[in-house]
Amino acid sequence: MPSSLAIVATVAGWVAAGVFDGNRVTRSAAPALAPGETGEVSLTILETPAAGVPLDVRLQATGVRLVSERLGWNDVVDPQARQPRIRVPLTAPSTPGTYRVSGLVTYVVCDEHHCYTRRAAVAWDVDVRAASES
Repeated sequence: MPSSLAIVATVAGWVAAGVFDGNRVTRSAAPALAPGETGEVSLTILETPAAGVPLDVRLQATGVRLVSERLGWNDVVDPQARQPRIRVPLTAPSTPGTYRVSGLVTYVVCDEHHCYTRRAAVAWDVDVRAASES
């Protein structure tokens, strides 16, 4: 498994090369959670991915525990939706602070002549606050 630094360097290279079209994927607001509390973030693909080809969401988190770091078609909330949404359940760490969840969304769209791979970077900063700070 590649290191976090290698993933960040790769994503930064893709961004610099213009590989991303991030306007086609939106993300929910990050929740403010109490230590140990569960919550979720989500992302929505704003175009219709091609059926029968992979939809891949790879995530990494610092401090926050994710239910899964790799998501796909089985994690889409409504499989019939033209703009699929994927929920990402998470659990806050026991120490208050701000924690980053980031990832890469890869999917394929097709028109009448060609298919194109799309990639988008996503990130959330999850605030974990002690009960007295809420």
